[in-house]
Amino acid sequence: MISNLHIESTEVLISKSLSNFETELHHIFISYKRVFLLMDENTQVHCFPEFQKVFPDSIEINKIVVAAGEKSKSLTQAEKIWQQLFDANATKNDCLISLGGGVVSDLGGFVAALYKRGINYFVFPTSLMAMTDAALGGKTGVDFLQIKNSIGVLYAPEKIIIATSFLNSLNEREYKNGLAEIYKHAIVADVSLWNDLKSNEDENEILLKSIAVKAKVVNNDFYEKGERKILNFGHTIGHALESYALLNKIDLLHGEAIVLGMMIEAELSFASGLLTKENKDEILNVLSTKFTKTNLSNVDFKVMTEFLLQDKKNTNQICFSLPSEIGKCEINQFASLDEIKKATLVYLELV
Repeated sequence: MISNLHIESTEVLISKSLSNFETELHHIFISYKRVFLLMDENTQVHCFPEFQKVFPDSIEINKIVVAAGEKSKSLTQAEKIWQQLFDANATKNDCLISLGGGVVSDLGGFVAALYKRGINYFVFPTSLMAMTDAALGGKTGVDFLQIKNSIGVLYAPEKIIIATSFLNSLNEREYKNGLAEIYKHAIVADVSLWNDLKSNEDENEILLKSIAVKAKVVNNDFYEKGERKILNFGHTIGHALESYALLNKIDLLHGEAIVLGMMIEAELSFASGLLTKENKDEILNVLSTKFTKTNLSNVDFKVMTEFLLQDKKNTNQICFSLPSEIGKCEINQFASLDEIKKATLVYLELV
């Protein structure tokens, strides 16, 4: 177990099995008479039984179950959860626990941050996406007007408890969904992690290295005034594609959108003179090999442009974080709509 890793004020505990935390969970939660446990339909089936085995019997668990998928990241769903908390007279002597992937982590943190101006919140990430990215760093939020993560707040959980055995419940598509963020961490901040990924090193070691990258960057810049912006690589284009998919009911996972975003933004970086052709080609070749290209050939760029213009990272221009070499990234980079469209046409094969 690793217990000496912190992200801001939050301790991160990591082990292969949740059973290794049984004593720790008793010490953490013994002061609570009851907890509110947020899950989706999938984690209720595949992860809750393991959680229930090790959680202290003396503490009342109030289950809150939402539908699986991005559609649950909404103000409407948050309101329903707040209603359940009010109906149960939840107080600051209680706490909220998220047991789930990225959607549940984002939604749970958002609900906890705003309920009665903040109640204690704990995260048990169950997907690779949550373990390497969504549950780490205190970013919470929901989608609004089909715009990805457009309403949210920074709110650090009390603890993040990672049991990698939960990854056994993931299918290949969900696993690769999280793997996309690990590749992003490598491209923007750790060339050694990039080389490990290319050589198919041990999955647990790769996860630990990825978490360490995220922890280091966030600890240096929790409020995203500078360095933390490097983690937005692939996300300006990626979030626009996700928003487009939400609007048009296209089945597109976050990681799949981010892979496309990284490919398009690597082209933008090359076109701007930041990234060499050799590095760009390596990024594109590796991502194309490791991930199945999502078919979005019918994307309407005019509609996608509206989402790009709404991106929360923008100032008076559309803002990007672009790699200058593998393992290094430059923040506050800008591109015109024409430059973005040209790169998008290349990788989405639009006409």
